[in-house]
Amino acid sequence: MMKEECDYISYHGKVTNIRDNVDKDYIYFDIGQFEFFIDNNGNNRVRPTYFSARVIKKINTYLKMSLNMDVIVKGIPKAYVDKKGYRQNYIHITEINNISIKDIMEEKYYTDKEGNEYWNGKLIPEPESWDMNDPEQKVLSDWLDSFS
Repeated sequence: MMKEECDYISYHGKVTNIRDNVDKDYIYFDIGQFEFFIDNNGNNRVRPTYFSARVIKKINTYLKMSLNMDVIVKGIPKAYVDKKGYRQNYIHITEINNISIKDIMEEKYYTDKEGNEYWNGKLIPEPESWDMNDPEQKVLSDWLDSFS
């Protein structure tokens, strides 16, 4: 059996569009780069270039992807023909911002950018707080005093 080899692409830019309603398992987003230059007439111009990318939706609980987010992606170039017959190219991401997608998926405990903690992909709830009544405070105080 022959081992399948893939060519990888790396791309750096800003997230310019996010589409999470295309597929139930994936988020598609566009990454833009903007080349600024002066044309032959001395006018300032901008030449935008874009790549579309795809990442599994579960990853977004970790990444918290947003517009204008700076990203560096590594992945496998892919394509398909849409319902209208147009070829659609995208990068199937294997690494984003130097973090392996496989590592994120296998990680049982992690903290996202906002400091929320997760276990097996589920948010760990904040501990409940409760107020002690006077008798409970007395018992706790007596117990703590026994250590001094």
